[in-house]
Amino acid sequence: MDLQTLLTQYNDKISVLEKELADSKHKRDVLQEAFEMLNEGVISSGETSPITDITVKNNKYYNMTWPQALLLALTDKGEMTRDQLLKELSENGFRSNSKSIKSDIYGRLKTLENRGEIIAIKEGKELKRYKIKQNENKDSVPHMDETESNGDTGDVPERFKGPDL
Repeated sequence: MDLQTLLTQYNDKISVLEKELADSKHKRDVLQEAFEMLNEGVISSGETSPITDITVKNNKYYNMTWPQALLLALTDKGEMTRDQLLKELSENGFRSNSKSIKSDIYGRLKTLENRGEIIAIKEGKELKRYKIKQNENKDSVPHMDETESNGDTGDVPERFKGPDL
């Protein structure tokens, strides 16, 4: 086979692949637009979503991560149980791809509790209420040891400093 024939074959193959790519992009755009229209319709109408079977009131927690949504809900609503948090997030636009959302929310709450961002208040054997951990003095500026990590003081090393003028 000569080079001209190979070049022609490769150009033909590239053209076919470019067409397939363009078709795939078009299909993706159509599906994305349809999903956005469906989502906007469900949110604005307050109807029950056929996917989650939850009435969506607004999109307050839409496109938020678990920690962001949980902390905002606890900040706005105060103490809440896991089931109350789940209902609050679901009714206000939070979406998760989790297969077991109840287990997932438990794990996310436990992580926030371990980080010291929230406090779990045990009521009875199983029921826990969660709330935001409050700083002792809300108006105070954090001390260096609260904002710097591993002894980093923020000073510029001598080798990076410019000449004294």
